[in-house]
Amino acid sequence: MIQNNILDTDIATHLKKLKFIKEMASCGYDRSNPEHHKLLCSLIMTSCDLTSSCKTWDCSRAISDLIYLEFFSQGDLEKALGITPIEMMDRDRANIPEQQLRFLDGIAGPVFQLLSQLIPEIAEAYHSLLENREHWAALKATGKRFSIDITTELSVRLPTHVE
Repeated sequence: MIQNNILDTDIATHLKKLKFIKEMASCGYDRSNPEHHKLLCSLIMTSCDLTSSCKTWDCSRAISDLIYLEFFSQGDLEKALGITPIEMMDRDRANIPEQQLRFLDGIAGPVFQLLSQLIPEIAEAYHSLLENREHWAALKATGKRFSIDITTELSVRLPTHVE
């Protein structure tokens, strides 16, 4: 069970189960159904990994900055190795508000929407996520280049053959 819970924090695992979770949510959670129990536990574990999207704007934004700092550090390392990083890990190409909106609309939002459908007390977290989405949409609407507000870079050690 613990191994499955850990795997359930992986978005790819979540996406494989999403159809079944939606079916469960639409027909209602049945406590006597062991499959429903597994699916609900899976959804809860996935949501635990995404809670930064539901915190206050200042906190959510700060966590986002740290995540992008990690992404950009990896992208910098890939560039140093002659590899073109994917857009979200490339500090020169990443459009953070747009990427955050895609993440909220495609991953975190549906998770918390489903969870609040199954556990109504979660609705407050979902509403906070929607408020944060409004902030990201406002940042995107400015059209300005967006950068992370972190003064300390993560330490990246290059392999000796690259240095």
